Amino acid sequence: VSSGCVGGDSGTEPYVVAHHLLLGHAAIVKLYKKKYQASQKGQIGIVLVTHWMVPYSSSKSNHKAAQRALDFMLGWFIHPLTYGDYPKSMRTFVGRHLPTFMAEQAMMVKGSFGFLGLNYYTGNYASNVPFANSINVSYSTDSLANLTRVDIAPIKNHEYE
Repeated sequence: VSSGCVGGDSGTEPYVVAHHLLLGHAAIVKLYKKKYQASQKGQIGIVLVTHWMVPYSSSKSNHKAAQRALDFMLGWFIHPLTYGDYPKSMRTFVGRHLPTFMAEQAMMVKGSFGFLGLNYYTGNYASNVPFANSINVSYSTDSLANLTRVDIAPIKNHEYE
């Protein structure tokens, strides 16, 4: 249990919740396509939120950390929607805490969208964390990447000043 978590299991429950969100989304898309899409001509999309990850330095370990951090934020959802499973890095680092899609579920989740939306607000520098924290296990530390926010001053619009 994470020290910041009052109750529950921060190393498992976020993965279970996300897994069921994906399954619920896929089930609704399947139902819509089967019963309503022909007559309504609509689509169901999904909007994902991410930060961009930039390696803190040019080291190979920081490049890998940036990719892992992106896998753990965006890949966590977009990879199952496009490939039917979670990113390999998540399988490697989360292990048994990451649920598995049954074959039928994987087929239902894969492609369960008519369009993808992407909200992107900020970037982070990612640096490698060499060892897992075995005391406070949490989904926020499973990627073994330390994220430092990239702060950029807002652009002033002189026309309105």
